[in-house]
Amino acid sequence: MAYGQVTWSNPTKGFGIITQSDEEAIFVHYSQVFGGEERFLNAGDAVEFELVRGPSGLHAVNVRVCERRPEADAKQPQSLGDRG
Repeated sequence: MAYGQVTWSNPTKGFGIITQSDEEAIFVHYSQVFGGEERFLNAGDAVEFELVRGPSGLHAVNVRVCERRPEADAKQPQSLGDRG
């Protein structure tokens, strides 16, 4: 298992970005988030996941939230600027 932190998420589009220290961005789709009815991610959530490399880069699969950032502190949605 790998560990990281959600640095950006877009619940409307259903995906987000996870980072590990000194690593490239890791794409995560909400279909890969497990843990009951809470299949969403907030920026700042600590997560564990399996890491796979696909043709378009790193992807997180079998994602589980280890620690939720308090909802009052979460800044959602965050803009990706021109990337989105």
